Amino acid sequence: MSDEQVASRVAPHDFKQIIQGWEKSYEPISARDMEMWLEDFVAALRKLPYQSAVRPLPIYSLDRLFAVRCRMNLKVGNFDMVFADLERLWGRELTRGMLSAPYAREDEEDGFEFLFATLQRNHCYLTGAISIHKAIDG
Repeated sequence: MSDEQVASRVAPHDFKQIIQGWEKSYEPISARDMEMWLEDFVAALRKLPYQSAVRPLPIYSLDRLFAVRCRMNLKVGNFDMVFADLERLWGRELTRGMLSAPYAREDEEDGFEFLFATLQRNHCYLTGAISIHKAIDG
């Protein structure tokens, strides 16, 4: 049994270059496989103890095949902790058996985006983003 780590953090600019290269060389995953990935992502994100809402977003472009928006129950907005949890989730659970799985962080005014991609053994790729934002005080 191999515990090979294929997940690797890259700079956002490098991430975009990787995706552009994959778009020229490989096919995106099938719609059915993308739905299964989306279900797995949403289920994994809902396990995070501080999430308040997880919502898939319909996006169908090659550089972002799907997206998920999350609101976090964090008063202070400890986004470094959330990013570390997403790194563990991506690296340990969601990228098993993949050839490559780069990810990046793009900071935003009220949170960040966790950009991810994976090249599967059948040489199809998946791209997406998880938008993390602090819950709106009501």
